[in-house]
Amino acid sequence: MALYLCVLGMSMLSVLVLFAWGHPDVKPVLIAYLGLILQGGCLLAIGTFISTTTKDQIVAVVVTFHLSLMLWMLSWFTAFGNSTVSQVANYMSIVTHMENFSKGVLDLKDVLFYVSFIFLALFLTLRRMESLRWRS
Repeated sequence: MALYLCVLGMSMLSVLVLFAWGHPDVKPVLIAYLGLILQGGCLLAIGTFISTTTKDQIVAVVVTFHLSLMLWMLSWFTAFGNSTVSQVANYMSIVTHMENFSKGVLDLKDVLFYVSFIFLALFLTLRRMESLRWRS
């Protein structure tokens, strides 16, 4: 997570240039960065859990990439569906919850989605690590 935050910190240089020569509103920029932090934490927590389920790092990277890509593209496949299944799948997409953050809107349901997703993935990671500890 620290490396991800460093990368986001480097992107702050362009935001500082924007503030140096312009007068944008601070609140939407900060909310968008909060959304990026939560979305990155969500994907990193998923990757951490998948890493505990495999012994090979390459397999963990490939599975994490494909699962993250699936969560990213889920909104594209279900955007025009009206069934309950497509609405649930659209809600599970990480892009759907990032839209409000990118517009500068802080909605509690989006924050709760990311925080609960992070908590669930890290909880499952902890349980998996405890299971591996007891087995060896």
